[in-house]
Amino acid sequence: MRPEGAIAPLPLREAIARVRTTALKEASVRGKKNRSSSASSSSGANPGTLEIALKMNVDPKKGDQVVRGTAALPRGTGKSVSVLAFAEGDMAIQAKSAGAAIVGGDNLIESIAKEGLKALPFVPHKAIATPEFASRLGRVARTLGPKGLMPTTKAGTVALDLVPLLREIQMGRVDFRVSKDRLVNGGLGRIQGDQTATTTMTASTNSGNNNNNDNNNSSSSGNNNEQGADDESDALSNESLLAENAQAFVAAVLEAKPKAIKAGGVKGYINGAILTSTFGRGSVPVDLVDLEASVRSYVKQQQQQQQQQQQQQQPRER
Repeated sequence: MRPEGAIAPLPLREAIARVRTTALKEASVRGKKNRSSSASSSSGANPGTLEIALKMNVDPKKGDQVVRGTAALPRGTGKSVSVLAFAEGDMAIQAKSAGAAIVGGDNLIESIAKEGLKALPFVPHKAIATPEFASRLGRVARTLGPKGLMPTTKAGTVALDLVPLLREIQMGRVDFRVSKDRLVNGGLGRIQGDQTATTTMTASTNSGNNNNNDNNNSSSSGNNNEQGADDESDALSNESLLAENAQAFVAAVLEAKPKAIKAGGVKGYINGAILTSTFGRGSVPVDLVDLEASVRSYVKQQQQQQQQQQQQQQPRER
């Protein structure tokens, strides 16, 4: 029996609509209060980010039931992401051209070993590396690790070609890991008014810091980063963008299901799903049956698009 006043689980799109509407209204009220009182607030009139919490049917204490992975959000997060790339030669040049905020090699590692993070012009959000540098970063692991800047193969931040990885991170790659409370949390993108509807929520990935650090072979990117514009002609509503990101996130969590969990699909693996906003009050539960159907439809659509792309490329290769 549901507690009095509790919200019944809603289909994914309806749940997103309710959280989004509430967040926009509350942001408008905060904005008016701030203007009238001249008070400064970190939230201001910002409706925040749509967040999801999945209650997992796993035991995180058991190594074979840990859920972790990454989700590439197709519509971006709406946040700027600065990336540090450890590379040299042509790959360093390509990474810089693709928008890496800081690029460096052995000299940069040496500087970090001596000066810590002070060796960097600023602290980036993410770090990636080519395999040759991944093995050399052990000496600065204690410096980079606590800040989440230690590239590892397991975390998917080491690659021979850094450009696709860099673009994926800038576009909206989200890392997830089940907590001790059996929760998998993730940010699904900024809540915006429909007047800002586009094909993507991705903001400029420019780090906002154009300092150069020649002494440690690092360099900050200019404003040559991609804006994430798609080839689609029609802009989508913010609600649609968030829904697609939610589907992609849950699909990634399903893909990361441990082998020890025998349940297929959502049932038996995910016990509940909640949507909230960063600054909003309350939460909205999502109907798991609708969520699974929505995710399956999304995955099928993605597979069809991939097949079409492969078919289009075959005549060119011939």
